Amino acid sequence: MSASNATDGESRGLSPALWIFALLAIAGAVAAFLVFARPLSRHANAEEANESAMEPPRRLPDFELSSMTGEKVTAASLRGRPSVVEFFFTTCPICALMNQGFQRLQRELPPEVRLISITVDPEHDTAEALQAYAARHDADPARWLFLRGELDTICDVMEQGFGYMRAANPAMHSLRFALVDADGELVKTYSPIEFGDDDEKSLSDAELSALVRDARQLLTKR
Repeated sequence: MSASNATDGESRGLSPALWIFALLAIAGAVAAFLVFARPLSRHANAEEANESAMEPPRRLPDFELSSMTGEKVTAASLRGRPSVVEFFFTTCPICALMNQGFQRLQRELPPEVRLISITVDPEHDTAEALQAYAARHDADPARWLFLRGELDTICDVMEQGFGYMRAANPAMHSLRFALVDADGELVKTYSPIEFGDDDEKSLSDAELSALVRDARQLLTKR
């Protein structure tokens, strides 16, 4: 047998062993990656979450709006008491359901918590229209305010104070309720509307209950 034939035979005889060794090495490398890379990934995600949590809270920008009785209302004048804020307009069908939620909050929240409804349709929601709407919803004027003003000002408050989208059509407003502390800083937002099958809508008991709980906790921290 020639030297070249002998070498070819030895290579063919060792090939299965080499393949097994290579597969084991690859499997070991994959296992090591799964063991060590996953904790690093979780740690990175935790760092990102912590960075997000450390961002300064949103503060309501300075603004001047008018109540349904014509009184001037500013960001500064609303400080001193926690508030729940919504954006709505009087001819909006889903806003009627949202304001059933505000009626519940009026019953369940301590009187120190103010309710604020800001119209996104000030052209049609005149002071008289807001007064009629408030009466239909049994709003207590001592704690439930209906505000209107320049549309640009209202959009600025939506965007800068709450992080809501500045839509070209103001009717595409957020359906969320926002809890604001006594210093005018945004605490949290809530989704009071649940969407079921066939676009059925109802109030979310869980979200409203959470809002009431959080607002009460704000009062205990004062």
